[in-house]
Amino acid sequence: MYSLSQSTGMALPTAIAHLILGVGIIFAVRDRGVASLLMDEGAAGVLTRRLLPAALLAPVVLGIVRLAGESAGIYETEFGTSLFALASILIYVILVLWSARVLRNSDKERVDLLALEQQARAHAEKARSEAEAARAEAERANNSKTDFLAVMSHELRTPLTAIMGYEELLSDGITGPVTELQRQQLGRINASARHLLGLIDEILTFARVDIGRERVRWESMSVNHTLTDAASLVQPMAADKKLRFVVELLDEDQSIQTDGTKLRQMLVNLLSNGIKFTDKGEVRLGCAVNASTLEVRIADTGVGIAAENIEDVFEPFWQAEQTATRKTGGTGLGLSVTRKLARLLGGDVTVASRMGAGTTFLLTLPMKAPAGEAVRRRDTPTTPTNPLRAVRI
Repeated sequence: MYSLSQSTGMALPTAIAHLILGVGIIFAVRDRGVASLLMDEGAAGVLTRRLLPAALLAPVVLGIVRLAGESAGIYETEFGTSLFALASILIYVILVLWSARVLRNSDKERVDLLALEQQARAHAEKARSEAEAARAEAERANNSKTDFLAVMSHELRTPLTAIMGYEELLSDGITGPVTELQRQQLGRINASARHLLGLIDEILTFARVDIGRERVRWESMSVNHTLTDAASLVQPMAADKKLRFVVELLDEDQSIQTDGTKLRQMLVNLLSNGIKFTDKGEVRLGCAVNASTLEVRIADTGVGIAAENIEDVFEPFWQAEQTATRKTGGTGLGLSVTRKLARLLGGDVTVASRMGAGTTFLLTLPMKAPAGEAVRRRDTPTTPTNPLRAVRI
């Protein structure tokens, strides 16, 4: 083609260099112009990448064919020009129709994809609505259960308190002399009533904590006195089973800011649980203060807990013995209530155990109340009057 116009001719290396430079200029800025169309991911990019090569190459190829035919004498210039025009029109019509079909298929796929996305969104919205409805229903059922437990417990306390009051009147001989046999029977009534009262209080506490109505009364108290007070409540249980009951107090008593009633309840729950599942050996209560944290360990030599049930013991109503003929009593709420109360006070309860090798519960509580909480001082001695230190029952 150099011979067509020698006055505007160009050396081949120069032409190649200009071609490379032109392509580089086109792609120097990719966010606008021809480069942005070539690199577009949508329909514009698809059409540009399909049509541009044909638009550039078709005239060149057809021109070469036309000139080759004319030079060979196959046809005249007029026929070659007509052939060139007809072939160009035919090629571009084919490209347009092909591109239209590609766009139609692309639009169809996009419409189908949008329909699928809408269906998926509708299903997801329906599933979310159903999940929210189910969660709301579960919360209503749980609140109803908790309210029922609270109301039932309150209603049971009223006649139970009357039973205990009349038992005390009978034991005191208000209505007449009481024989020794009658006094023993009244004692059993009192013990059973107090046991039932403890179960009711356990259910009440669980209900209040479960719905977030349990209040914390921060107070400053003696660690040793509180531990001794709780230990004295379960000491008769250990004596009845002829267990060695050991209480190890702090060498130097310290004050802790917490809810004394809840701390005593947690200690009684853990100690009575250890005594309940220990038939021989000992139950040991120990404590230490580590980095502003009170650590209380209750260890027993009882039956232990299987590895797969370690965390189950803190679930509400879970029982180590699931049969109707189980030997140990209780509601299965003691440990669950203990963990909830510990976390309410900023601490926690953990357990370590092996089957046949006993169980150790670790109760941790902060020594100081949260900032901004009002703390009152409990009127108790700073040291226990009757410390249970390494006592054998």
